[in-house]
Amino acid sequence: MSRPEIELLLNCARTTIDAGTEERIRRSIRENIDWIYLLQTAARHGILPLLSHSLQATCPESVPEPLRIQLSDHFQNTVARNSFLTKELLKILKLFESHGMLAIPFKGPVLATSVYGNLALRQFGDLDLLVNPRDILTAKKLLLSRGYHQQQDIGWECHFVDREGRINVDLHRAIVPDHFNLRLEFDRSRLVPLFIEDARVWTIPPEELLLLLAVQLGKDCCHWKVRLIQLCDSAELIRAYPKLDWARVRDRAIESGCERMLSLNLSLIHQLFGTSLPETVLETIKADPAIESLAHHIHSRLWQEPDELPDEPSLWSFFWSYNHRFYWQMRERPRDRWIYCLHWLKVCTRAAFLPNEVDDRRFRFPKTLSFLSYPLHLARLLLKHGRRIPRALLTNLLPEKPVK
Repeated sequence: MSRPEIELLLNCARTTIDAGTEERIRRSIRENIDWIYLLQTAARHGILPLLSHSLQATCPESVPEPLRIQLSDHFQNTVARNSFLTKELLKILKLFESHGMLAIPFKGPVLATSVYGNLALRQFGDLDLLVNPRDILTAKKLLLSRGYHQQQDIGWECHFVDREGRINVDLHRAIVPDHFNLRLEFDRSRLVPLFIEDARVWTIPPEELLLLLAVQLGKDCCHWKVRLIQLCDSAELIRAYPKLDWARVRDRAIESGCERMLSLNLSLIHQLFGTSLPETVLETIKADPAIESLAHHIHSRLWQEPDELPDEPSLWSFFWSYNHRFYWQMRERPRDRWIYCLHWLKVCTRAAFLPNEVDDRRFRFPKTLSFLSYPLHLARLLLKHGRRIPRALLTNLLPEKPVK
């Protein structure tokens, strides 16, 4: 974190600017700031609205006028876009409710309203809804009736897009894939009301929301796709709810098998933003030797450009891009690690030995010789991906050091 632009971003990535933070912002501004790099990095990390808000509140005169205009325009566009998506969310929730179905919105407008206190400060691009697994078919039909079309279904999550391609809706029956073996179930009796643009919606309480954010962060870290806005979400949640029930947070984390994900999340926001945490929480973080190593991995990659997957990634490109070692370290329960390993063993074995449509197009055998497609399929995969196997074993599958 040697660049002044990084220090400036970290101090601006918050809704409340105290005297000490303001002084650090002014000190960073006096450095030789690369404004193009600053804006590009802020955009990649989803914090342009926070950057604009903080600079406007502290030292607008220090920002070059063309960039100040650019930030202002982006802020106004974010306001309009967020308002548009929020109105659509409320219409979808009303549609579901009219059919006797409860959908729980999370992230997006919920975070912007309940955590940031301002719909304009938390940029979001899609709408996330969690529904009971038994209601998933009904929810799909209702979205289709509203003009959406299903673009992708990966089991735990379905991706829908409206006719104009302007609105993305992610319909969840779970927060993470099944092979994470993580059951974050939300008790309907504990849902809390939240007023968004004068409409009441039901969402999960802050303790469970903090866990959800930690789990989402952990999942994305395995792809090195972590963005600063994800850490801002947790830091701002803790600021917005000073009376958080930390005992409940820890109990739910242990029960769900995500205590290490939670500790990693809290460790990162404590280091990056100076977020105040209870002494018992800090002691829990220090007591887990894996946290320091995991946090170091995130710090080392946070400001680098992420590796891009192809537009239509195959199973193998997805598999090779995943940091399996990081996942192994991130899970504290042995059974969760082995369930994950068994999942990938099953998936990869099936993909390695069963011919697919690519083989059907490439090798056109008569029925009497169709058995040849099996060894040819395996040979084709080895030629295409074989060179990646040693690297994957060295950089992903072999742990750097044992983790308890």
